[in-house]
Amino acid sequence: MRCSSCEPLLDEYVDATLSNKQMHAIAAHLHECEACEAMHRRLRIVDGLLHTRAMIDVPSDFTDGVMAQIRALPVPHAPRRSLGRLALYYLVAAWAALGLTFAFYNGAASRFAHVLGSIADAGWQALVHGVHALGPVAPVAVPVGVGVLFVDALLIAATVVFYRVVRPRLAAQSDSEPEVTA
Repeated sequence: MRCSSCEPLLDEYVDATLSNKQMHAIAAHLHECEACEAMHRRLRIVDGLLHTRAMIDVPSDFTDGVMAQIRALPVPHAPRRSLGRLALYYLVAAWAALGLTFAFYNGAASRFAHVLGSIADAGWQALVHGVHALGPVAPVAVPVGVGVLFVDALLIAATVVFYRVVRPRLAAQSDSEPEVTA
């Protein structure tokens, strides 16, 4: 008998569930092969440990008791995030992106600095002059600004719909699902 034929049968050999012919063939192989004999000894040790372990007596209502204790625990809640703070962060980031786009498009940064300096020096007349100086970038700045405002409006509408429609439905659905007990 080869080791490849003996090894899969060792567990059944330890349990003595093989035919007499197979039992004798494996016993003969174990006398000749030290590797298979070592595996046989390990299997006998494991088998002996499995048969000698003490069984724990569990009350018949163990599962019900554990589930009752779990139900008595407070329901965990995710930490609440301030919706206003998240909206503020988004608006700051969106308007900063708009400002950077406006400032770096077509060299508008120097014009913008010139306009701010003129307003500080000369007042309202400088503002009118500054608007004319920034005119070439207005075709880009206006659509970007409108786009940012549109995205803001969509996010606010989605948030309102989620909190007023979707969230209550999800809560009602999770409350009405039957509990799974093992």
